[in-house]
Amino acid sequence: MSMTQCLGGNMFGWHGMGFGMGLSTLIFWILIILAVVWLIRHLRAEKSSSDPALEIAKRRFAQGEIDKQQFDEIKRHI
Repeated sequence: MSMTQCLGGNMFGWHGMGFGMGLSTLIFWILIILAVVWLIRHLRAEKSSSDPALEIAKRRFAQGEIDKQQFDEIKRHI
């Protein structure tokens, strides 16, 4: 009789649940990590999503199509 059998376990873990418990723990942590990554991406997307008209005005101002006064006027109307 081996030492493990004397202590009430077997070579696959205590009462045969070693591998299954390890696998479920691994799946649990993978799901937790995926949830955190999804939450971070979702929160960043909310912050970056602004008015499309303002984004167009910013792009036009950056490209020199409109000046600062026109840009400020557009911002006030949006």
